[in-house]
Amino acid sequence: MQGIVARRNNFAEPILQFLEEAYKDFGDLTGRHYGLITKYKTDDTDTVFVSLGSAAENIEAAVDYLRETRGIKVGSIHVNVIRPFPEAAIVAALKGKKNVIILERTDEACLPTTRSAKTSAPRFRRPSRLRAALRKRGFPPSR
Repeated sequence: MQGIVARRNNFAEPILQFLEEAYKDFGDLTGRHYGLITKYKTDDTDTVFVSLGSAAENIEAAVDYLRETRGIKVGSIHVNVIRPFPEAAIVAALKGKKNVIILERTDEACLPTTRSAKTSAPRFRRPSRLRAALRKRGFPPSR
């Protein structure tokens, strides 16, 4: 084997199932339900923002603003687990979406979420346009 598949750690993939079970137990105990990803208003949209961490609340507010004031149907997917990357959940959530905007907050030259999503892109039902924007304090998103 060559390429990205050959470098994968076969022991990391089953961890996602354990995480899903732990999220379910946590939700049963606390009433706060999480998963590998959190989808927000993605059912009726072709454009989706993908983010990590604390950006999710702000992006959900932006989604509401764009829908209410401009009539633009956008949604948000918040990735709760980055390693191992929840590829199957991401692929299922992005199937049929025309535009995917990935917001990252990092100083790395190769953006980790964008790299993982682009690796998964051939599995989407239809071709999607992937855009990465570096989210950094004091700087607007790059184009």
